[in-house]
Amino acid sequence: MFPAESLLPFKERFDFQVDALRNKGFSLQGHDVDRLHSLILCETQDFLVVPPKPDEFDLDSLMALITVQGKSGVNCLNPQYLIDVGAVPQGAHLILDVEDGRRRFNRTAGMAYYDITREGRQPYFLWYGLVHAIVFPGVLQGRYLGLCGSRYKLRVPYLYLDDEVPTLGHHIVCGEDADSVWCAPSAGSVLGA
Repeated sequence: MFPAESLLPFKERFDFQVDALRNKGFSLQGHDVDRLHSLILCETQDFLVVPPKPDEFDLDSLMALITVQGKSGVNCLNPQYLIDVGAVPQGAHLILDVEDGRRRFNRTAGMAYYDITREGRQPYFLWYGLVHAIVFPGVLQGRYLGLCGSRYKLRVPYLYLDDEVPTLGHHIVCGEDADSVWCAPSAGSVLGA
C-alpha cells in the first residue's frame, strides 16, 4: 500500500506524503502540517495525510495527477452525479489505521460497505481514494479500489488501471458482482478534522 515509504522512519513517512501533495499542487499550510504531525500517536500504523477538500474540484485534473509508468489518469464519471455518504471533513486531516482493501476482496460493494461500517471504520470517500492514489499510485496495481463512502448514481466509484492507465469508473452497489480484484479501502479513524 505504501511501498515507497513502508520502511522509512515515522517523520520521513509523514514528510514524504506532505512533499508529494505539495509537489502535486495541494495547499498544506505550515500550521496544518505541524498540527497533523502532532496527532499521530503510533509510529507503526499506516496513515494518510489528507489535504483540504475543495468545495468543487475538477476530476479530470485530479486524475491527471495520478501517474503510473508515465501514464496520467483519466476520469470516466460525470461529477454532477457524485455524492458522499456522510460528511467529508473539509480541512486538512489524517486518516489513521489505513487498510488498503485487501481484507475486502471477493465482497460485493454493498457487503464491503456493511462490513466496514459495522466494524466502526470509515469507508473511503472519493476524495480519500484520489489523494491516496495521487501520493501512492502503486496502490492501484492488481486491484480495483472501491470507494464505498461515495456514490455515483446508484453505483460505487472506483479507481483501477485500464491498460496501465489510472482510471476513475463506477461499480454496481447491489447484486452478485463480487470480484477477486475489487476491494474496498477504509480507515480506522479520522483525526484533526
